[in-house]
Amino acid sequence: MSNSPNDWSPDKLTYLRETMSNAFTLDGIRSLCFDLGILYENIPASDGTISGTVRELIILMERRNQLDLLIQACRDARPESDWSPLLPPVDGSEGKIGVETGPTDLRFIPDPGYAIIGREKDIALLQNSFNINKLVVLEGLAGIGKTSVAAEYALESLEKYKKILWYFVEAGDSIKTILVALAGQFDELGDPRLLISERNPQLTVRDRINQLLNLLDESKMLLVLDSFENVVDDQTYFIKPEFSYLIRQLFNRAYRSHVLLISKIKIRFNPEYFNKFSTYELPGLKLDDAIALFTSLGKRVNHTISPRDAALVCRETGGHPFALTIITGLLREGYPLHRLLDQMRQKVLADYGQFLLDIIYGRLSKSGKRFFAAVSVYRRLVPLRALEKLPGDATRLEELLPYFLIQLEPESSRYFMHAIVREYAYQKLSRHDERKLRAHRMAGDYYAALTNKGTRFRNIHDVNTVQHVLEAQHHYREANYLQGTIEMSVYVVDELKPLVKQLDRDGEDELAERLYQSILAVDNRDAYIHFNYARFLSRCDADLDKIEHHYHQAALLKPNKFWMQKEYILWLTERQKFEEAYSWFWSIMSQDGYEYSLFLTYANVLIVNQRYEEATAVLKKALDYLPDEHWHQFYQRYSKVLRETNQRETAVTLLQSALEAVPEHGLKEIYVEYSKVLRELDRLEEALELLEKGLKVVSPEFGLRDIYIEVARVLRELGRLETADNYLDAALKILPKQGIGQVYVQYSQILREMNERERAVALLASGLEVVPEQSLGLIYVQYGQVLRELKRKEEAAELLKSALDVVQEQSLGHIYVQYSQVLRELNQKEEAAELLNAALKIVPEQGLPDIYVELSQVLRELNRHEEAVELLKPALEKQPLGQLYMQYSQVLRDIEQYDTAVALLNEAIDVVPERGLRDIYVEYSQVLREFNQREAAIELLENALKVVPVQGLAQVYVQYSQVLRELDRHETAVQLLKPALDIVPEQGLRDIFVEVSKVLREMNQHEPAAKLLISALASVPEPGLPDIYGAFSQTMREINSPDNVDDLFNSFLANVPKKHQQLFQQIYKHSLLKAEQVEAP
Repeated sequence: MSNSPNDWSPDKLTYLRETMSNAFTLDGIRSLCFDLGILYENIPASDGTISGTVRELIILMERRNQLDLLIQACRDARPESDWSPLLPPVDGSEGKIGVETGPTDLRFIPDPGYAIIGREKDIALLQNSFNINKLVVLEGLAGIGKTSVAAEYALESLEKYKKILWYFVEAGDSIKTILVALAGQFDELGDPRLLISERNPQLTVRDRINQLLNLLDESKMLLVLDSFENVVDDQTYFIKPEFSYLIRQLFNRAYRSHVLLISKIKIRFNPEYFNKFSTYELPGLKLDDAIALFTSLGKRVNHTISPRDAALVCRETGGHPFALTIITGLLREGYPLHRLLDQMRQKVLADYGQFLLDIIYGRLSKSGKRFFAAVSVYRRLVPLRALEKLPGDATRLEELLPYFLIQLEPESSRYFMHAIVREYAYQKLSRHDERKLRAHRMAGDYYAALTNKGTRFRNIHDVNTVQHVLEAQHHYREANYLQGTIEMSVYVVDELKPLVKQLDRDGEDELAERLYQSILAVDNRDAYIHFNYARFLSRCDADLDKIEHHYHQAALLKPNKFWMQKEYILWLTERQKFEEAYSWFWSIMSQDGYEYSLFLTYANVLIVNQRYEEATAVLKKALDYLPDEHWHQFYQRYSKVLRETNQRETAVTLLQSALEAVPEHGLKEIYVEYSKVLRELDRLEEALELLEKGLKVVSPEFGLRDIYIEVARVLRELGRLETADNYLDAALKILPKQGIGQVYVQYSQILREMNERERAVALLASGLEVVPEQSLGLIYVQYGQVLRELKRKEEAAELLKSALDVVQEQSLGHIYVQYSQVLRELNQKEEAAELLNAALKIVPEQGLPDIYVELSQVLRELNRHEEAVELLKPALEKQPLGQLYMQYSQVLRDIEQYDTAVALLNEAIDVVPERGLRDIYVEYSQVLREFNQREAAIELLENALKVVPVQGLAQVYVQYSQVLRELDRHETAVQLLKPALDIVPEQGLRDIFVEVSKVLREMNQHEPAAKLLISALASVPEPGLPDIYGAFSQTMREINSPDNVDDLFNSFLANVPKKHQQLFQQIYKHSLLKAEQVEAP
């Protein structure tokens, strides 16, 4: 029977260590390691004694959850020793042993230092606060001495507390980081049962909090969270929600222990949760105490300060201990007192840190500055031995000590750097680049000191690198466990995994790649590293085979991690590897414990890529596995397949059954999908009746927004715009704000169609007041469009300019593009260029292509083609997208650099994904046509028909036909296009029919062209019908046989959908009117 981790009390572990130390020699431990399958050399370094070695072995086995194996091996090797107290109780006894834990470990309590002079009253007040409440907040200016007072209180109260825990909260710390560090302090104090490792994913944050609370409640302890302002919201001064939960639990459940929060800002507490706590604001030192401190500091550095000067300085600083400490260092190093006082009188107290440190920093040598930056990335308390491992020319400790930038704690061989000093050093280290700052904090002094900016490791395999990394992350404790090289220690690799993730996230690509490779060289079985590496490589546009290899490895190693499987399948489909994705999908689905959502995700991908047969197979199988709460998604996707394959009547039958089968929460999607099918069948009255029923059946809690929007669409198609107006007006009054932006957009479109744009302006202005922040971008874009239609372009420009300050980041690209278009319409193209250049530094990466395209268009209009070339060339290196290649080619065509354009588009064919090839081939043929190389264009387009995905073929056929028409090969064009009607998907039929009619008209075959367009009415989807109406009107205008005109017109009109009759008549009359205008003298 195995002991669970909770069975290992501190008493048992102490007994195990003492028994093993008495039973084994060092050679015996070596033999024991052999029996356990552990390399003796891999036991972390100790002091070389048998007791130290045993302790490290116990910690190692405890980390592996193998203490039961260790005890069994000990019993086998030394049966004469008494191991019985370590065995599970057999007769119901608890198996306790009476071994007491040692005293509080002082290593986690900072040294109070010399700043403790004159603080007796403050310490007594702190003590009194704990007599009243168990939660105390100690507040005060940075550098006023809060940590020193708290540390002195802790040292004076050792007998009151069984343990004292102290943690300096860093900016960016997660709650998990804090809990892990506190657990590590318990481990050092002899309580390994609470060692909560980063590598234990089974424990949630709440599990960790509960374990901490249970231990705190066993006996009276003191928990100090220093620099607590780092988890306080900068705007509200309330504790951030995730940390507030921890403090609430400490407040409500740790009945026996005391909690001290130290903060340099005033924290606001929610009275609902915190109604009984003490706050003490620490003042500056009284004048006599300040003078005593200043004098003692001077003696410490052998610098005599006169009583008059001491009194003068102490009055100027208000008894601020940090300021006095730093000033002492400046005076000792010869800085004139009168000059210092003159400068200080121009500063307020809050500026002392920055002001004094600026003076000191300017006096340091180059290597001293580098060393200052390097040591600042440690956490607060760091062993002096760590400084010895810094590169030689940077170790200028003696340059920092006189200024008190570093304060030594000789008894514990540590140094202390004040928070003000560290924050200042961060600024100098990273030049206010916060992304690199986080990496510096994580990687430690070695990472910071290797170069002036501290951005690269030299040798990732160097074990010293790993030691410094760990010292920066987990203080010096974890570094003690390292021995040998990185290749020998999986434990080291585990510690580096969080680091590589951070470097990946912060864009340190070169370093992250080397670290990924090093980790995989040691541990090739970690699916998460393979998976994250694949993502990293994909982001860096690495070799596709390499990316696929790591995705594949991750999927193989973790077949039950369906989010990994899902991303791998999606990645394969993005690369058009449908057969591999299809095969892998079914292999995953054959396993136990599959995730049903993968059916729906994969089916959707297949539908988007028009793989309808495969999508049907997936969906039919899905219905056998999906729980009923997800049936609506199945029916919705299956209906889409049927619509795309022109099986709409079957879709009607399917959705009718869905209304009976789907639970209420999914009915909204069914009603909307059903209506779409009926609209495509031109059964609008049925659709409206269905939706009105849906508004009565679907509960508001499941969301009526989409049904209201669909009702508006149906009413628009029926021409009942006023009724749609009334529906949406009612919807805005009853729908919740979340997601309501779409309703405002739909409503404004209806008002525009009703030619009531002023109402649309008022509507959208009111929308800006109520829609959630994430929907503001939609409203601003629509608002700007309406103002442009009203010719109120100056107003549109002002509106869009104001939008830049309020919309979310992901909407910025659309706002900048529309703002630029307005400026171009106002003939302010120089301003548009300046605006878009600024946008390149602000807009997120996914929105940059639109900015590049718009800016290059502006530059073309300004006849600044060389600048456009300089803009697009590096843009293509970062994002080789089809739209950028096309824009670049158009710029080159403007300046008649056809050869360069041809070379560019040849490159594009090799790098642009399949879905973007259509536009590249069409642009390429356009270049060749302008270059008068039409035969080459035909050869190019012939090849395009073989490689362009089917959904893009219509435009290729049309381009091919245009080239043939220019070569006067109309018969060949007809032979090309007629088979295309059976090849291209439904949405491309419009372009083919229109192009065939043009060819026939140029061949003077107007009657066949008209008949062809009549047949098109039954095949072309509704959005493309107006173009068919226009082509027919053009054909009838040119027809030479008046006798057939009426018959053809009536036949065409009879096939036009009822809702489009008026639209067709308008297009037809407009065409005839144009003809009369052309014929007029």
